[in-house]
Amino acid sequence: LEARTGGGPFASLFDFCERVDLKRVNKRVLESLVQCGAFDTTGAHRARLMAAVETALDYGQRVQKEKASPQLGLFDTLDIARSTFNAPPLPDVPAWDTREQLALENEALGFYLTGHPLQRKGPFFRKLAGLSVEELLAAPPESIAPDRVVGLAGMVSGLRVMPIKKGQHAGMKMARFTLDDLTGSLPAVVFARVWADVRDAVAADAVLFVQGRLQRKETLELLVDEVFSPGEMLARRVQSLVLH
Repeated sequence: LEARTGGGPFASLFDFCERVDLKRVNKRVLESLVQCGAFDTTGAHRARLMAAVETALDYGQRVQKEKASPQLGLFDTLDIARSTFNAPPLPDVPAWDTREQLALENEALGFYLTGHPLQRKGPFFRKLAGLSVEELLAAPPESIAPDRVVGLAGMVSGLRVMPIKKGQHAGMKMARFTLDDLTGSLPAVVFARVWADVRDAVAADAVLFVQGRLQRKETLELLVDEVFSPGEMLARRVQSLVLH
């Protein structure tokens, strides 16, 4: 903020590295800024910017070192301040596709800023599932019967796979994740016997149809019984229409 206030908006990634305190901005910080779109206004796509991070940091350190050199006189410093160092070109690499860009954006920020992976097909998935997370969470608690079976469509986030150390399922694994749709998020639990059947389908950022039983402890959560891919769910719906 100090650098931007003193010198105006940053014209490029290299201009940023030239002007900020690189003792505070390391490689990881710069990568996160690229991932969340902080340099989108420069006109370069994020994949090119990410590929240039190390080069930009090296460039910024060299320029700052030259400006701080005790061998430079007053007029030399003024000349440097007025001039633009010859920044190297950005690498010519393919742009990230929308899914990858959003995933990296979410990794940096903890949420999606410029879109959502379900934006295009989310409404269609909602129709297939018949229920949204928002509708479920908005329902009065007394209207949700214990072990009510529901089907939801969404994307997997925050997947955690945990070994079971005690009991009849000791040595097996269970999982927890959050099911996100365009309207909200619902915690989901997959117990050992179900996890053994669905583990290949449940992965970070996977879009799934999930059927299970509702359970309310401190918050509402879904105990997963079955998992279907979008293709499998569509085939089941088509089959049910044909049979009826």
